[in-house]
Amino acid sequence: MNVKSLTYITLAITFCVLAATAFLPIVESQDEDSEEEQVPIGQVVNSKYLTLSGVTFNEDDNQVNIAGTISNNSTDQSFATVSIVGQLYDEKNQMITSSSGVPALANLGPGQQSAFTITTNLPSDEEVIRYIVLPGGSAVE
Repeated sequence: MNVKSLTYITLAITFCVLAATAFLPIVESQDEDSEEEQVPIGQVVNSKYLTLSGVTFNEDDNQVNIAGTISNNSTDQSFATVSIVGQLYDEKNQMITSSSGVPALANLGPGQQSAFTITTNLPSDEEVIRYIVLPGGSAVE
């Protein structure tokens, strides 16, 4: 091939690439400003005897639901007035609110477990970025 033919081939390929890109849809990168909702980062803090498992976070409109299971891992200690506390934080790491819930069984004997749900409403302009969930209860003597 001579130089003239290579030039025409290069020009033809360049034209085809430019023409093809004009007809392809523009793909936008998704950055932090994207309208897509981000899933908050969750942290479960367990105590020595009471532990949380299967924790889920669900936000619908301005209502937040945190659900899961609380277990008494002790072999000889019962707990009364068992509760679960959820703390919700915004993008500036400021706590929006703290809310609590009680499990279906408010008193847990050794080895017992129970389902729980924490429900709270947020102001419409708040967005939860992260949350912390903690178990609590009073040891029964």
